[in-house]
Amino acid sequence: MNKSIVKQFYTDIIGQQNAHAVDRLLTDDYIQHNPMVKTGKAGLLETLEILKSLPKDANQPTPELGMMAEGDLVFTHFKVAFAGQQKLVAEMFRLENGLIAEHWDAIQAIDDYAWEQVITMSNGQQAAQALTDVSHRKIQQLYDKVLLLRQYENLERFLVANVTLHAPDVTQGIERWVARHRKYKVDKVHRVVVEGNMVAVQSSGIVNGKAHVIYAMYCLDEKAHISKHWLTVQAIPAQMAHNNGMI
Repeated sequence: MNKSIVKQFYTDIIGQQNAHAVDRLLTDDYIQHNPMVKTGKAGLLETLEILKSLPKDANQPTPELGMMAEGDLVFTHFKVAFAGQQKLVAEMFRLENGLIAEHWDAIQAIDDYAWEQVITMSNGQQAAQALTDVSHRKIQQLYDKVLLLRQYENLERFLVANVTLHAPDVTQGIERWVARHRKYKVDKVHRVVVEGNMVAVQSSGIVNGKAHVIYAMYCLDEKAHISKHWLTVQAIPAQMAHNNGMI
């Protein structure tokens, strides 16, 4: 049910820019965390008017949407060309009584060279398996014992030997995986969504010396080892269009 509501959000509000769908799909006290969009329904309606004024790219393919849901949370992941720039997007929605009540996201630029190399969760994931509880425990251990404590020497035991990293600046291999995580210092985990062998983690931390929101996605194999990993990050600006924060 929650996935279908979020799919309607993308088709009716973002795709068709239908203002009437805002009242139909969002709660009256809808909370926005995108730093560039004002909070509430009014903020989203204002953004839709801006979107309508932008030139349309007839050759823009429909984004391949990766999606997972757990409880009242839905997580999505995709890449899109917007206003002449190529972007990687991670979004999280909280639903109440069948309506979208809150929205978070991170939007990361992708350079032209990396565009075709970046694999989104939609075309990189395995079929969900009956591993939800195991997956949740394994990723919780990853953060509690490795990432939050910066104990990167323990990272290897959570990964398969040929773990694949999907990110704008693609690097492969366990050593490079560890080197990347030394640059992405997670300070706090805020929300986790697990569906089968897929896990999405919303966290905050420091990237290249600046505060960021960090969305990490993991695919686990049948032994609950990480086989694939996706990452989308965005710097937290000093000023936003609201007082809700990005996280």
